[in-house]
Parts: sequence; C-alpha cells; structure tokens
Amino acid sequence: MFAPCAIPATPARDSATGVKCLLYTPALKAVHLAESFLMRLEIHGNGAGALQVLGAMAIPGEYYEQGLLHPHVDYDAQRPWLKTPVDAVDENGFVSLPQGPGLREDLDWDYIRDIVVADWH
Repeated sequence: MFAPCAIPATPARDSATGVKCLLYTPALKAVHLAESFLMRLEIHGNGAGALQVLGAMAIPGEYYEQGLLHPHVDYDAQRPWLKTPVDAVDENGFVSLPQGPGLREDLDWDYIRDIVVADWH
C-alpha cells in the first residue's frame, strides 16, 4: 500500500550567483526517504526539473502538476524562450518524460541573446 506525501518543487535562489535553481539533491533525498517506507511522493510543481525528478523515482508519483491555472492565462501558450514545450499533454491527458540527456529543454538561444540585459564576460 502506498501513502502519498508531498514536497514542493519550488525554485530556490543560489546565494553565490543569485540564479534560481531547483533543489534536485534534496528532492531526491526526500523521494528516497519516502520510498524506504514504501510511500509514494508527489512533486508539487511543473517544468523540466519536476519531470526529471518524477522520472528518477522507483515508486513514481501519480500526478504531474501543470501549475495553478488562472482563467486569464493560457498555460498551453508557447513560451518564447523554448522552441518546443517541455510538458505537452497528449490526447489521453498524459505528459511524457523527454528522452535524451539533460533536462531536454530546447532553448531558443537567438531569443535569449536578443533579450540579454548584460553580458558577464
């Protein structure tokens, strides 16, 4: 029998760089702790990082959270910095894990270069 427990997949800010990052190691530690008690752990959050944590689970979570949907925000609208969506929903309502190395975010580097405010080099 599986008992669900949950952790947030909230980005944290790295104190040295100021860059937002997901806390993969603590998330996986929580996953492994839950699995040691034969418990399923649910990830609260979305995006490539949450998908990869779900994919690393031996006892997978049941749900993938696409976020808190707002009636005036089109969640399915393409994000300008991505060439392809990371978490597209198929005709059966499922989100598949991206195949290949890394987070599999197909970044539009031309768009990113165009909006860069400062170059640190």
